[in-house]
This record gives sequence, C-alpha cells and structure tokens, in this order.
Amino acid sequence: MIRIDGQGYHLMVKARLYGYSMNLVLDTGATRSVLDAHRTLKIVPQANPRPWNKLFSGIGGENLQTQCLQVSEFCIEDVPLPQREFILLDLHKINHVYAAFDLPRIDGVLGGDILMEYQGVINYMEQYLQLEI
Repeated sequence: MIRIDGQGYHLMVKARLYGYSMNLVLDTGATRSVLDAHRTLKIVPQANPRPWNKLFSGIGGENLQTQCLQVSEFCIEDVPLPQREFILLDLHKINHVYAAFDLPRIDGVLGGDILMEYQGVINYMEQYLQLEI
C-alpha cells in the first residue's frame, strides 16, 4: 500500500510480464487492466499491438490513444494468469506525478476485468488481494 500525499492510498500489486517485475496499481474503478505502452514495448520489443478502436477515457475525461496487446506470460505475484489482453496506454503523466511524491513507478493498472474474472477480494487492513484461480 502506498500513501498519496497524506490524502489517500493506493494498493500496489507486484506482477511479472515475461519475467520482468512490474508495479500495478489496483483500481476497482478501471474497467480494463492497462499496461504502460513504453515499458511493455521495451520488455517485448517484438510485440505487435493492434489499435483498440473503442472509446477509452482517462480520469480527466480526455480521450486517450489506445492499443491492445495479447500477452501469454503474465503473473500477479507468483500466480500465472494465462493469455491476457491488456490495453496499452502512455502512463508518463501518472509517473511524473508519482515521481514528484517520491513514489514507485507505475507500470500498469489492475482493473475490474481481472478482479471479476478471478473473483478478487481486497482487504485494505491486511493489505492483500485474493484471487480465485
């Protein structure tokens, strides 16, 4: 769990994409799970993302350029989640804000799609996420 400027909290989940460590923010309000486009394409340079032509809006209401990518090697902690599709977004602005507060880099967002599929249970007091695999 990370504290944001003394005003709120974000639960951070450790993940691995093709063996590379990633920090994901747990966001129950996010419809889809997201990976940072720049970091993901550095990890998987041979990736061939395709345009995602559905409306996707950020928290500020702005329409965002999006792509999607099918991923075959993804784990939350040590639990593999097979064949996942992620939305790719530029998370530079978010990471700029996090850096200003000396917070860890955000590599993605764990959203409602994975939480629903795996019946996610979040315990803020114990600081854990439980998924039914």
